[in-house]
Amino acid sequence: MLAPDGLTLGAGAPKRLVFGAPQAGVLADVNAALGEPKEQGNQEECPAGPLYQASYEPGLQVVFQDGAFVGWFAREGSRFRTAQGIGPGSTVGELKKAYPSTTVEESSLGHEFAAGELYGVVTGPSDTATVEVMFAGTNCIFR
Repeated sequence: MLAPDGLTLGAGAPKRLVFGAPQAGVLADVNAALGEPKEQGNQEECPAGPLYQASYEPGLQVVFQDGAFVGWFAREGSRFRTAQGIGPGSTVGELKKAYPSTTVEESSLGHEFAAGELYGVVTGPSDTATVEVMFAGTNCIFR
């Protein structure tokens, strides 16, 4: 599950991973739930400073800085959703219903949304447009 302050993994006895948690523990928990990352490594030239990123199938990336979990990024194909059922592939209408304070504005990334501490890019401003990507926390995004 995606949350503004981290992730929840697993069913039954879910594991809550919050921003600020140690990188080694978060990677071990995510690897146990999703398998080994398909890609991982340092991104030295991010606007937020150097970040370590690990990308998993289907469509989830976890982000670390200075040895701590600081963000996540979910793209189309991800089965991860918020507690309100919102994730990549959801419509803007569904997003606004779940998060009434949602704003959609045109930016250098395209049509970007903000729903509290959740952010992302949608295919357009209409209620039928869809969420392409979602993210929270610190990420390597160039505007």
